[in-house]
Parts: sequence; structure tokens; C-alpha cells
Amino acid sequence: MTTISQTPDTVTANPTSAAPSGTPPVITSPADRLPSRTKLHVETRDQTLVNGVLANLGDVATFALPTGTYTPDQLVAAFQSRIAASEATKANKNAWHATVQAERQAESDIAPLRKSIKQFVASRYGADSAKLAEFGFAPAKPRKTTVQSKATAIQKSEATRVARHTMGRVQKQSIHGQPAAEPAPAGAPAAAGATK
Repeated sequence: MTTISQTPDTVTANPTSAAPSGTPPVITSPADRLPSRTKLHVETRDQTLVNGVLANLGDVATFALPTGTYTPDQLVAAFQSRIAASEATKANKNAWHATVQAERQAESDIAPLRKSIKQFVASRYGADSAKLAEFGFAPAKPRKTTVQSKATAIQKSEATRVARHTMGRVQKQSIHGQPAAEPAPAGAPAAAGATK
């Protein structure tokens, strides 16, 4: 077998730590919003290189390269290790997105229960009780309204009632409807005292 050399003879061997030989990693397509097509392009490029080495350089015993001397198995394993690392990144990212979605769903499911228990505790101790802090809830803050704002609110309320013709119970009782006069039947005699 021949040896391909691209470096002077003084280069010492420095083989990379190759991944254990086994089933080569399978390149997967990126899912929505998951790794960019650039990552897929790099993986495909590396796999194409591996395929080219296996198909065309089977007669080369060693590759003397600037980075060291490699056997064909070491060279293939190095690139397959790179592809496997990229695939692991995609798998972990997919798993992370799945767990984030599960967390959001869990929060959506627990929110009504949290609200219910807060209402229960508030009804038991009072909405503004400091006891709520022991359950992780902030006590309700009392509204601070000035005399001027209260007077303005009363004026607005009265103006709204006038504009909408809103009446209270007593006012409604003083209103009585009058029945409409029934029309005279057809062919009825003229009223008394009418002149011809």
C-alpha cells in the first residue's frame, strides 16, 4: 500500500484520539428553529469526505498530514466523531425544547390551582393579612384615595345616571303608565250633541 504525504519527513506522528469504530452516525435534518442549515451542510461535507476516502483511498496505508500521521480508520473515525458530536448537539437541543414546552404546560396547568389556593388563604386570613406571606403571596395593598378623587367619582356617577336616565327603586315606583284610548268601533253612532 502507498503512503500519502503532504509534509516534510521531519513531522512526527500525532494521531488524533479517534472515536471507537462502530456504526457511523446518521445525519438528521434540522427541525423547525433547530440547528441551522449551515450545521447540516458541515455534517454533509464531512460525511462526503468520509465516503470519498472509503471509496477512493482504500490503497493508502497512512496519511502523513500537517496535523499528524493517520491510518484510514483513524481518519474516518475522526470525521465520524465530529458528525456524532453535531448530532448529539441537535438531539440535546430538541430535548431541551421539549422540556421547555413541558414546563410551560405545567405552569399553565398549575396557575388556576395557585389562584384558587390564594383565594382560599385570603378568605381565611384576610386579603391584606401578613399571614399570606407565609404561603408566598403578597398581601393586598389598600387603595389610597383622596377626598378630591372620591368627590370627582361621585360627580361622574351622578352625571352618568342623568345621561342614562337611571332611576332608583323609589323613583321607578312613582312612574305609572296610562292605557291608550280604545278606537271607536266602525259604524258606531255619532256622539250626542253632534250637528247634522
